[in-house]
Amino acid sequence: MKNKAHLTHYIFLITCLLLVSIQQIHAQDNKIFELKSESGIHGSTTSKNTNDNDGNDDDDDNIIPYQLLYSLKPTIYIKNNSIIKVTGPNKPVSLTTSDANSFNILKTENPLFDSVQILKIQLNDLSDLNNYLDVSSINGFNNLKHIYIMCYFKCTENQIRAFIKNANPEINIYFEQVNPS
Repeated sequence: MKNKAHLTHYIFLITCLLLVSIQQIHAQDNKIFELKSESGIHGSTTSKNTNDNDGNDDDDDNIIPYQLLYSLKPTIYIKNNSIIKVTGPNKPVSLTTSDANSFNILKTENPLFDSVQILKIQLNDLSDLNNYLDVSSINGFNNLKHIYIMCYFKCTENQIRAFIKNANPEINIYFEQVNPS
């Protein structure tokens, strides 16, 4: 009787460990895409999925939101932790920050944030990476699907991965090195 109880206990523990292990295996990192502009930010753009292990870029064009990245859409512009302008007649689908010190405003409740699908973040120098974005702490971004980071310096996937914290794995992250004009 005592052995049967121990056996049942061990089977239960092994089952729990297997379930936890399987859950960790299925946990995914965010997809990070490096965008390379061949003729400026509005020119032709190529992408490299930095998480793509099979070497096949077939799905990249279906994931990259070119319309959100490069066309004029209703946008919220933020600078110095304040909303400086909202454009367009419809609800904004884009939010652009021109500095890495404006993340506190994203933690406040604002009905304008609900329709935002893409965050565009401008990093002006290497020290901006120290002001990481904790996506779990921003409020009201119920439709957020993409984060786009423009680096005005040489940046790497590892730096971007460290800069973006606690993002939902379904959010795609794009980064691009931009030469200031």
